[in-house]
Amino acid sequence: MTGRQRFILSIVLIMSAFIGFIVIEAYHLYSSSEKKSVPILFNQYYRLVKKNPIEAKRALELILQQDPQQNKAIQELSYWYLRQGDTKSALAFLREKHQQFPNNV
Repeated sequence: MTGRQRFILSIVLIMSAFIGFIVIEAYHLYSSSEKKSVPILFNQYYRLVKKNPIEAKRALELILQQDPQQNKAIQELSYWYLRQGDTKSALAFLREKHQQFPNNV
Protein backbone atom coordinates (compact mmCIF):
# COMPACT_ATOMS: atom_id res chain seq x y z
CA MET A 1 0.00 0.00 0.00
CA THR A 2 1.46 3.34 -1.01
CA GLY A 3 1.60 6.45 1.12
CA ARG A 4 -1.13 8.07 -0.96
CA GLN A 5 -3.45 5.06 -0.51
CA ARG A 6 -2.86 5.10 3.27
CA PHE A 7 -3.62 8.81 3.35
CA ILE A 8 -6.88 8.35 1.43
CA LEU A 9 -7.84 5.39 3.62
CA SER A 10 -7.20 7.38 6.79
CA ILE A 11 -9.30 10.29 5.48
CA VAL A 12 -12.14 7.89 4.65
CA LEU A 13 -11.97 6.36 8.15
CA ILE A 14 -11.95 9.76 9.84
CA MET A 15 -14.91 10.94 7.78
CA SER A 16 -16.82 7.72 8.55
CA ALA A 17 -16.23 8.18 12.28
CA PHE A 18 -17.32 11.82 12.08
CA ILE A 19 -20.50 10.96 10.18
CA GLY A 20 -21.25 8.19 12.68
CA PHE A 21 -20.84 10.65 15.54
CA ILE A 22 -23.22 13.11 13.87
CA VAL A 23 -25.83 10.40 13.31
CA ILE A 24 -25.63 9.26 16.94
CA GLU A 25 -25.91 12.83 18.26
CA ALA A 26 -28.90 13.52 16.00
CA TYR A 27 -30.57 10.33 17.20
CA HIS A 28 -30.12 11.28 20.85
CA LEU A 29 -31.28 14.81 20.19
CA TYR A 30 -34.48 13.94 18.35
CA SER A 31 -35.45 10.56 19.78
CA SER A 32 -38.28 10.84 22.25
CA SER A 33 -37.12 14.22 23.48
CA GLU A 34 -40.62 14.76 24.86
CA LYS A 35 -40.00 11.98 27.41
CA LYS A 36 -36.59 13.13 28.64
CA SER A 37 -36.26 14.15 32.25
CA VAL A 38 -35.69 17.73 33.28
CA PRO A 39 -32.00 17.23 34.22
CA ILE A 40 -31.30 15.56 30.87
CA LEU A 41 -33.02 18.42 29.05
CA PHE A 42 -30.99 20.98 31.01
CA ASN A 43 -27.81 19.13 30.04
CA GLN A 44 -28.96 19.21 26.44
CA TYR A 45 -29.67 22.94 26.72
CA TYR A 46 -26.25 23.81 28.16
CA ARG A 47 -24.51 21.62 25.59
CA LEU A 48 -26.33 23.29 22.69
CA VAL A 49 -26.79 26.89 23.83
CA LYS A 50 -23.77 28.26 21.94
CA LYS A 51 -23.55 25.96 18.95
CA ASN A 52 -27.26 25.45 18.19
CA PRO A 53 -29.41 28.06 20.00
CA ILE A 54 -32.67 27.00 18.34
CA GLU A 55 -32.38 23.43 19.61
CA ALA A 56 -31.27 24.75 23.00
CA LYS A 57 -34.45 26.82 23.18
CA ARG A 58 -36.46 23.71 22.27
CA ALA A 59 -34.97 21.90 25.29
CA LEU A 60 -36.12 24.72 27.57
CA GLU A 61 -39.58 24.66 26.03
CA LEU A 62 -39.79 20.91 26.70
CA ILE A 63 -38.82 21.49 30.32
CA LEU A 64 -41.55 24.11 30.67
CA GLN A 65 -44.08 21.75 29.09
CA GLN A 66 -43.28 19.21 31.80
CA ASP A 67 -43.02 21.75 34.63
CA PRO A 68 -44.44 25.19 33.76
CA GLN A 69 -43.19 26.64 37.07
CA GLN A 70 -39.56 25.50 36.63
CA ASN A 71 -37.81 28.71 37.70
CA LYS A 72 -34.41 27.89 36.21
CA ALA A 73 -35.97 27.14 32.81
CA ILE A 74 -37.96 30.38 32.95
CA GLN A 75 -34.80 32.31 33.79
CA GLU A 76 -32.73 30.60 31.08
CA LEU A 77 -35.40 31.12 28.42
CA SER A 78 -35.61 34.81 29.23
CA TYR A 79 -31.79 34.98 29.01
CA TRP A 80 -32.00 33.09 25.72
CA TYR A 81 -34.26 35.79 24.28
CA LEU A 82 -31.89 38.49 25.55
CA ARG A 83 -28.86 36.77 23.98
CA GLN A 84 -30.74 36.73 20.69
CA GLY A 85 -31.29 40.48 21.04
CA ASP A 86 -35.05 40.02 21.41
CA THR A 87 -35.82 42.11 24.46
CA LYS A 88 -39.52 42.41 23.59
CA SER A 89 -39.99 38.64 23.62
CA ALA A 90 -38.01 38.32 26.86
CA LEU A 91 -40.20 40.90 28.57
CA ALA A 92 -43.42 39.41 27.17
CA PHE A 93 -42.36 35.94 28.28
CA LEU A 94 -41.53 37.10 31.80
CA ARG A 95 -44.80 39.04 32.07
CA GLU A 96 -46.77 35.99 30.97
CA LYS A 97 -45.01 33.77 33.49
CA HIS A 98 -45.49 36.33 36.24
CA GLN A 99 -49.23 36.48 35.51
CA GLN A 100 -49.44 32.67 35.55
CA PHE A 101 -47.30 32.21 38.65
CA PRO A 102 -47.06 35.51 40.57
CA ASN A 103 -45.33 33.93 43.57
CA ASN A 104 -42.66 32.16 41.53
CA VAL A 105 -41.46 34.65 38.93
